[in-house]
Amino acid sequence: MSVDLGHDMSGQLIVAANEVHRAQHGVRAAVAMRAVTNSGRTDGPPTPQGDAVGTTAQFVAGDKGVHRSLAIPSDNVVRWLIDQGVSDAAMLTPWPLKEASVKFVGPHTFDFDDSGEPALIFRATDHDAILDLVAWQARSGRLASWRGVAFTIGDVAEIWNPAHYLFGDALPVHQTPLQWLQAERTGIVVVDHRDAYGYLRSCQRVRVFDPAFGRQLERWVQPPKSLCKIFVEVPERQAA
Repeated sequence: MSVDLGHDMSGQLIVAANEVHRAQHGVRAAVAMRAVTNSGRTDGPPTPQGDAVGTTAQFVAGDKGVHRSLAIPSDNVVRWLIDQGVSDAAMLTPWPLKEASVKFVGPHTFDFDDSGEPALIFRATDHDAILDLVAWQARSGRLASWRGVAFTIGDVAEIWNPAHYLFGDALPVHQTPLQWLQAERTGIVVVDHRDAYGYLRSCQRVRVFDPAFGRQLERWVQPPKSLCKIFVEVPERQAA
């Protein structure tokens, strides 16, 4: 970190205090994530300690069990999230973020792979029931689901939650999982835009935070072009 404060010693002390606060905050967040993940409140296997990324050998049956078996994010990732303004609560509740090695298979899906690259793992839910797992790689921006059925990060039922539309308000649609975390997990992140028309066509209003993304979302919700070919069979006597 490079900050030019001249000879203002009080400014230097403030910067140093902020650095110490961020470091302490990072340690507390990492400890809290380990405590929640490994506590008796979960019925899955305990996650590995330290900064190790989860491996396929640790997986158990069921998406919830798979997610619980994964490693918590490394301390460096936790500190990066804190620096981006993500709170402890957004990292932890109602389920903690996880990390795993993955390989992306095409534009929409991924597989867990010990030889892959680390990614954050999210749950895709519907009324809190897990539908799929979603991998996000912050460095590349890649976003994909494991089973290929997830439409959103954030509970898909939020689309029909009337609370989002009270007093002319709108459903927040975030461009990235980071923005969703920064917003304390309110709203949704579109994982597979191919389903946008089916899910969002009856949505009253949506709110985005970038004009370019708004135009992109508008294209996604347009009705798909029909591939159906219609043939008309005319009886021979009518043709004559």
